[in-house]
Amino acid sequence: MIIPTMKKSNKDFADIKVIYDDADVLVVSKPGGMAVQAEGEDMLSYFARKKNWELNPVTRLDQPVSGLVLLARTAKATAFLSRQLTEGKIKKRYLAVVEGRFENQAQTISCNLIKKGNKAMVSGSGKNATMHVFRVDLMDRYSLLELECDTGRFHQIRAQLSHIGFPIRGDVKYGARRADKEGGIYLHCWKMSLQARDGSSLELECAPPPEKTLFYTVRAADFSTIP
Repeated sequence: MIIPTMKKSNKDFADIKVIYDDADVLVVSKPGGMAVQAEGEDMLSYFARKKNWELNPVTRLDQPVSGLVLLARTAKATAFLSRQLTEGKIKKRYLAVVEGRFENQAQTISCNLIKKGNKAMVSGSGKNATMHVFRVDLMDRYSLLELECDTGRFHQIRAQLSHIGFPIRGDVKYGARRADKEGGIYLHCWKMSLQARDGSSLELECAPPPEKTLFYTVRAADFSTIP
């Protein structure tokens, strides 16, 4: 088993990785624990202050979640990419380490979710949320899963995994036994596909943060060449 060297912090703006950059699009890998856009210090304000980049978020990640975030550089790019997102043409894949042993090879979870305060809850009066779950591997007390959502509801992945009895490691808001000592939670957006304005297809990947060592107990070799 190869485990990368642990970094001191996963909330430092210096830890943001640029995965793809052109005149229209910027795709970065956000550390867990960092807000994309919020009051006060966040990723967008950092780029505006340090790089003089005015960016529009097309996709977002919850603050404790790490991984790929799609940002647009121009109004035309924002409209073009937002239309793709609405039409379900931007595909994202996530990795999660969850508590418990997920015995199914694959499972589709479909339920209705509502937003109540700062949390998503299952409710018959909510909006449909559908997610596909694929088991990657089993550990003694945890499971490594790959996830793809057909819908983009608030806190969807976190709420749905908790609902079926498999909360994400470190996600105490949704039932995890304890917070993770490195901060953030074990949920990472690691793949994204979309169409550029010139018609070309972009297939992007980024490895999980090195401090999240459970991701690497079974997948180290697969991540060795990914930024």
